[in-house]
Amino acid sequence: MSQCVPGSFNARLANVFGESVDYSDVVTIMMEINKDLDAENNFKIQKSNNLVTAYDYVSVMHYGRYVFSKSPSLPTTVPKPDPDVEIGQHLGFSELDVLKINKLYQCQVCGNLLTKTDGIFTSPNYPDMYPSFAHCRWIIRAPLKYKIIMEFDFFYIRPFIGCYRDHLKIYDGSNIRSPILKGPACGKVAPAVISSQHKLLITFFSGGQKHTRGFSAKYRFGKILV
Repeated sequence: MSQCVPGSFNARLANVFGESVDYSDVVTIMMEINKDLDAENNFKIQKSNNLVTAYDYVSVMHYGRYVFSKSPSLPTTVPKPDPDVEIGQHLGFSELDVLKINKLYQCQVCGNLLTKTDGIFTSPNYPDMYPSFAHCRWIIRAPLKYKIIMEFDFFYIRPFIGCYRDHLKIYDGSNIRSPILKGPACGKVAPAVISSQHKLLITFFSGGQKHTRGFSAKYRFGKILV
């Protein structure tokens, strides 16, 4: 069975990469105020290249701030350099969890995690016709206090009533539970969006009928004015 994932949770896969990182550069373990020899064994420092990805504070395998604490007011894990960064969650794979699993198993996945200050991405096979049964997802992640501006240089997705078949969706966040900014979109009217925060998720789906050229999208980061 394929281990490649589009973003669904599988704890067995998460264990492949869950704990092998060098904590010392990114978190402080506050064991001096939570002295417990049994718990301390859970915080032994390990080193890894992390599959050449950034450290992921919201990995599904990351300990929460107060895990193994003797008091709800005493954190065991404090992020660095920003101690207020969210850490740990149980909602499912983060975007970096998915990226690392797909890299580990050398999966040919349609989509990517985009973190550069600006860039371009396209539907599969562009400028030729996109294939049948494409299921793609791109996550754009800017630094905190930045928004994302996204536009299209070309947009033509096979039209259908309500865009029920081939379509594109843009979410104001990094998962499909986030609010939808645009979509489902199809036809020749290109959507354009500005995120309300520092992440966007773009999904693209195609059915098995005749297809068109798809799209070429571009994005850039813009700092939030306060």
